[in-house]
Amino acid sequence: MFKSDPTSRIAARRSQQLVWRLVPAIGALLLLLGLGGYLLVKNALSQDADVQQRSRVFISRTLEQVRNEVGRNIINYSKWGEAYKNLHMTVNKVWADEQRNVGDIPFELYGYNGVLVIGPQDHTRYAVIDGKPSDIQAANWLQGDLPALLAAARAPDKEDTSIVSAMQVDGTPALVAAATITPGWDPSITTIPGPASVMIFATLLDDEELAHLSETYGLPSMTLATGKLPGYESMPLLGSSTHVNWIPPHPGMDLLRQTLPLFLAGVIALMGVLAVLLRHAILSTRQIDEQFAALHASQAEARHLSLHDFLTGLPNRYQLTQYLDDLLEQAPAVPLALLYLDLDRFKPVNDLLGHAAGDLVLQEVARRLAEHAPPEAMTARLGGDEFVIVIASPASAEAISELCARLRDALCQPIEVHGQRVQIGTSIGVALAPLHAQTVSELLRLGDMALYQAKSAGRNTWCVYSERLRQPG
Repeated sequence: MFKSDPTSRIAARRSQQLVWRLVPAIGALLLLLGLGGYLLVKNALSQDADVQQRSRVFISRTLEQVRNEVGRNIINYSKWGEAYKNLHMTVNKVWADEQRNVGDIPFELYGYNGVLVIGPQDHTRYAVIDGKPSDIQAANWLQGDLPALLAAARAPDKEDTSIVSAMQVDGTPALVAAATITPGWDPSITTIPGPASVMIFATLLDDEELAHLSETYGLPSMTLATGKLPGYESMPLLGSSTHVNWIPPHPGMDLLRQTLPLFLAGVIALMGVLAVLLRHAILSTRQIDEQFAALHASQAEARHLSLHDFLTGLPNRYQLTQYLDDLLEQAPAVPLALLYLDLDRFKPVNDLLGHAAGDLVLQEVARRLAEHAPPEAMTARLGGDEFVIVIASPASAEAISELCARLRDALCQPIEVHGQRVQIGTSIGVALAPLHAQTVSELLRLGDMALYQAKSAGRNTWCVYSERLRQPG
């Protein structure tokens, strides 16, 4: 009989020993791979949950900002002595439409689809729909509890503020702001007894507007429906039956779908050749790092967009409010100077040269304000042609006046737009904290009052708030 070669038997035993030695290592490796897969999935789910929560917060803040804007803008029109005379005491359409004190201005400036005035007997006495005069009745245009909205707006505690509710126009959800028409701070107007007239602003939340909000604030695509749509995240619109629905991004699962094939390829390669495994592991790590970097960059961009004005890059109203809140809540209180700026002669730029030229002017204004404001000051854009500069611990009243003069002179310099020289100016209202106000809303309101006084004084100047602005005469 032939005997097997001892060398072959030794080689076989060594092979078997090597295999058995590899079994624990392979088992440990498989265990580690399984653990790695588990952590990868867990991390993906955790990321998705985090992004889902952030998308909800950002959408909620955006809708709240839109709600606050329409509620604030209607106050500027309804708490006004001239509006009281020409829209409540009588209906003067020449004043409202031909002189463009109301008319199509809210539609052009803010995109508000409906401007209506409801008289004391709840009859619609003035209406502008999509920028054009109309004879429509509010009850025929708006679907919802209009009487409740009017009653809420006429409540005694709402005399100086506004009500914002969710209603519908031809089946399309809309944000509807309502406020009583009063003389505001005009002491020259004598009020007449009886129920107040109510002014209404309505802005449609159609697909185009939702797409604009998504693009402006870096939000997921949104749609409105009655209730929650299957597979969507959802939140009610101002407590109504209309829900904002959206599908949040899933960067974690997207990342998992991209990396899982590589991960499996690495496992298979590891069973064959260690070198291939190492090579694939390195490639996978690089790809994961790149994808994580892209994800973090996207998140940073979303945070930036939520805090900054899309057009000028300046801090937006939300960031300004947070900044002022932080300063005003400090103890002891930090002295603040708030400069409320509104551009003079800016509307003709939009009317004659177009909104693209107006955007270029706003960007140049933002650049000049940032250049001439103190380095430690915050320069923010509230919206439209309104800007705010906040200076913590200003040196003196003279320093504030010098700054106002510098800003006025800087903005009076011509601006080159498409080969044409544009000449604008600015009016500035100044309010101080804690001297004049201790809250953000009050500080902004008093700054706006001082701004109104500066405009009344002839524009292209500034005015510091004082108690005489509240007094008659």
